[in-house]
Amino acid sequence: MDSKRIFGEIMGIYTHLYNQKSIFKKVTGKDSYSKPITIDKPIDCRIEYKNKLITNSTGQQATSLGNLMCDEEIIIGDIINTQGRDYKVIQSNPLVDFDGVTQAYSVDF
Repeated sequence: MDSKRIFGEIMGIYTHLYNQKSIFKKVTGKDSYSKPITIDKPIDCRIEYKNKLITNSTGQQATSLGNLMCDEEIIIGDIINTQGRDYKVIQSNPLVDFDGVTQAYSVDF
């Protein structure tokens, strides 16, 4: 039996950790008032709230309020809504297995 096949579904390495819900807002552009135009999608994820000093996409140091792990491809600039608050993604890293297949995304907001 395939180790990734559980109860008839193909599962990723980290899927069993996703016990929380969040809303992923994919930024598709900006309106005439420079507010982001988004497509909302509910996702299963794992959220850890912890302050961490990271380097953002422009090379500056920024303070991250938390980390989110999910299967959705989330890029820098997208928005995560959890517990009624919007957080902007400041760093996104794919989690790759030994075969070079992306299993999940680790996102700092």
